[in-house]
Amino acid sequence: MRKKTSTAAETVKNEQPITNTTAADLEVKTAAETAAPTKKTRKAAAVAKEVKPRAKRNAAKAVAKSDNAPAAAENARKKPGRKPKPVTIDVISAKLSKLVNKTKAAEVKGAVAVDVEVWGWDDGANRHLYIEVLDGKVTVAPYSYDDRNLEAYISFADANDLVNGKLTVKDAFASGKLNASGDVRTALIIASLF
Repeated sequence: MRKKTSTAAETVKNEQPITNTTAADLEVKTAAETAAPTKKTRKAAAVAKEVKPRAKRNAAKAVAKSDNAPAAAENARKKPGRKPKPVTIDVISAKLSKLVNKTKAAEVKGAVAVDVEVWGWDDGANRHLYIEVLDGKVTVAPYSYDDRNLEAYISFADANDLVNGKLTVKDAFASGKLNASGDVRTALIIASLF
């Protein structure tokens, strides 16, 4: 035997006292609301559920960042930076040898040598560089040598500027930052190589 199904209006009549009710007063579920969820509605529900935890995580991160901001700034200040390599006479010598114009050096015949005294170091000592051109080959060494045609004098700061490209040999001579005594021809040859 089949049971008789009742409509929503009859259920309301049977359960509630008789009153003047309208369809607007009744809560009637539509077919779309009672139907099984579709793929789109399940996806939308999943996205809605996902948004809330994500928003909570982002809010928690923002609070943590604002709480840790002063500590992070202090830690950034406390981290030691990379210490610059100390500039030694060996470093200046190596950089100077890289600046040599080998094409012009190959044109030099015979031997030309200059002893460069670098003054103004932190420890107060003077250091020497020896530059020699022998049959077109240039040697730059961090020591003093007595067999020379020219003696030159330059401060540590100016020598550092010279090897880092901030100062040229010609500009150093013209401004008096590089002084020399000895053979003028040798000075011109050496100046043309850098």
